[in-house]
Amino acid sequence: MTTDQFDRLNRIEQNLERVAQQQEVNTAALAELRSTVAALVEIVTLHQRDIETSQRNFDVAARNFEAIQADIRGLQLENRRMLEELRGRRDDEQT
Repeated sequence: MTTDQFDRLNRIEQNLERVAQQQEVNTAALAELRSTVAALVEIVTLHQRDIETSQRNFDVAARNFEAIQADIRGLQLENRRMLEELRGRRDDEQT
């Protein structure tokens, strides 16, 4: 084997070692990335549930608000009727 061939084999061996090391680094990085993605998916899932719960709570609050508004309108109408009745009686008494 000539010196050139020996040097070439050494370079190839070094390159293979670097590739193997980089592959190990990449494998570790991918494992960490998978773990991070899984954690993020879990966080997104929790936030989505929270948003859905908040939306349901808002819908209930909106329906309750509408019911309260309807009750208030009814009370206002009843108050007007009572006031008109009292005014009518007062007018009758004054005449």
